[in-house]
Amino acid sequence: MKWPHDNLPPEVQLAIDLAQRKFGAFVEMVGKDNEGRPLVYRELDAFMWRFAEEGWAAGAPVCLMIPTGFGKTTQIGLRVAWEIGRNPQLVVPFVTESFDESAKRVDSVRDILRDREYRLVFPNVRLKRGRDKAGSFELARDGFEKEPTVSSHGILTGTGLRSDLTVFDDIVTFRNAVLEPTNRERVYQSLRTTWISRGRRSGEARTRLLWIQTTYHGQDASARLRVDPTAGWWFLIVRAEPP
Repeated sequence: MKWPHDNLPPEVQLAIDLAQRKFGAFVEMVGKDNEGRPLVYRELDAFMWRFAEEGWAAGAPVCLMIPTGFGKTTQIGLRVAWEIGRNPQLVVPFVTESFDESAKRVDSVRDILRDREYRLVFPNVRLKRGRDKAGSFELARDGFEKEPTVSSHGILTGTGLRSDLTVFDDIVTFRNAVLEPTNRERVYQSLRTTWISRGRRSGEARTRLLWIQTTYHGQDASARLRVDPTAGWWFLIVRAEPP
């Protein structure tokens, strides 16, 4: 996948070509921390995404259970930006505990798309006029597509949709898992029936599912799926240790 870039030094063109093909190279070229400094693609980052890619290749949904403070949400935003840069036809819903929380994730992806380095890597990616709104945006793409490219959904309020990649980010919280036992069951049922059961937009291939989560209760959705042999989820669990 290559696009022409005029008057760029060879080493910059090489970095762009690599960032288009390799997610780690993309992170280090485009990613920034809260202080605006370039991100470093760490060994655990590489392991995490290799695990996810192998799970998807095997047709499995993937859950990454990573300690707080690791930068998971930043990584997810970059991953979605990279995926839609490589294929603007994708439909990617974000599902969190609420629409408002999901909208923050969508905003972070939109900000990445407007970044100078991102536009160097994927110069053909453009937001579609009239389809950029609070909680969702659509890229200029081939044909007519009623679904936005990236959209926001609450686990208990979203209605589900057919997609290419669905991202669940902390759909289970201390509140809905521990303080609200009724919602603990509702979250589980919504995940199973509203979202997991949704098929891909076209063809027979399954939608890629990615879930970023922490377990809060022995009967919350993540805990139940971990011990359900029929669910087919791949779980990567990284335990926190004292420094």
